[in-house]
Amino acid sequence: GKAGPVVVDGVEGVRDAGLAARAALDPDPRPALYAGVALLMLGDVARAESMLRTAIQRGERPELLVNYGRVRAAMGDDPGARASFLRAAFASDASVATLPRALRAELLQEVARRRQALRAGAADTLPPLPESLAASADDAG
Repeated sequence: GKAGPVVVDGVEGVRDAGLAARAALDPDPRPALYAGVALLMLGDVARAESMLRTAIQRGERPELLVNYGRVRAAMGDDPGARASFLRAAFASDASVATLPRALRAELLQEVARRRQALRAGAADTLPPLPESLAASADDAG
């Protein structure tokens, strides 16, 4: 039969629903996103990082990159956080709308510079992945 709505109680419920949906909907990135954000909010930063990293390796999406950036910031990796935010902003300005205003302005200024370079024919305008993701991609390849 048809499944009914899922009632979620608190952040733990979001985490549990995300983990359950992840198994059922693989490779849909949304359950990993929900579970990863919930894990981050609950302080399980290592599991959040692993879950979001795996989802990004399957397919980059701005919302995954922004939340991966939040995880890297929680881990004390400010360069990794900024690289994640910049790559997300390059794909979608709106993806960084929830970041602090000063950081968002800095990122969007860099995105504008890179887009202008792209229109001028520069080949290396795509912001690189954070080192933590680039290293994982190298290991997988």
